[in-house]
Amino acid sequence: MKVKDYFISIPPIGTGLYSYVYLARDIKGNEYAVKVLSNLSMAEHESSIMKRYCFHPSLPELFDFFILNNTAYIVMSYFNGSKLGIDGYQSAGNIKNRVSAVKITMSLLSGLGHLHNCGILHNDIKPKNIMINDLYPEKIMIIDYGLSILLGKNELAQLTHNTDLYNAAQLCLFLINGVGSKDPMTALLSIDEDLRSILYKALCPEYWKRYKSADEFLKALEKINS
Repeated sequence: MKVKDYFISIPPIGTGLYSYVYLARDIKGNEYAVKVLSNLSMAEHESSIMKRYCFHPSLPELFDFFILNNTAYIVMSYFNGSKLGIDGYQSAGNIKNRVSAVKITMSLLSGLGHLHNCGILHNDIKPKNIMINDLYPEKIMIIDYGLSILLGKNELAQLTHNTDLYNAAQLCLFLINGVGSKDPMTALLSIDEDLRSILYKALCPEYWKRYKSADEFLKALEKINS
C-alpha cells in the first residue's frame, strides 16, 4: 500500500490501544516504522514530543508526520527487535539475567537522561514500551510518547523526573526476577547487595532521598558494571 512517499507493508508489525505500526520503505529502499492513528490530537502531541528531542541511539528518530483522510502518520526510524513485555508487569520477563538486566537499565537511563535534559518526561516506562535487539539486548529503543509531558527545568520538574527513574528501577527488578511485584522492597531481597542498594535508592519511599537525575542513577550502575 502506497501512502505519500512510502510503501507500507501489510499486516502491521505492532498494535496499540489507539494505533497500528507498520514497516514501510521509501523509493530508495530505506526502512521506517510508520505509526498510524485516527486520534489526530494524540498523534500531533506525540510527534511534537519527538520533534523536541535530538538524536539519541535509544530514542526513535522522527522523519515525517502528516495527516491524510483524517488519519495521522508518524514516520520514524525502524528498530529490529522485540518488546520486553506485552501487558505491563503481568507477563513473565524474558531476561532473568542480572548482567543483561543492568545493561538494559543503563541504556534506558541514558535515553531518559537525554529526554529529561530536553524537558521531557516519558511518563509511561514499562516493559511493553521498551524494545530490545534480540542479538544485542543492551541495544534498546524507548517507544510510545503518547503520555509524555513537557516540563521546565525547575524543582518541580526534577521531582517529576523521579517517576521515570522509579519505573526504570522497577523494570530492572522485573527483568531479573522474571515477574512484576507490587512490593518492590520485598523483591529487592532476591538480588545481590551492591545492586540492591542502588535500586533501593531509586525506589526509596522517601522521594527526596532518591536520585536527582538519570545520570546519577546511571553512574551508580556503571560502578558495579565496570
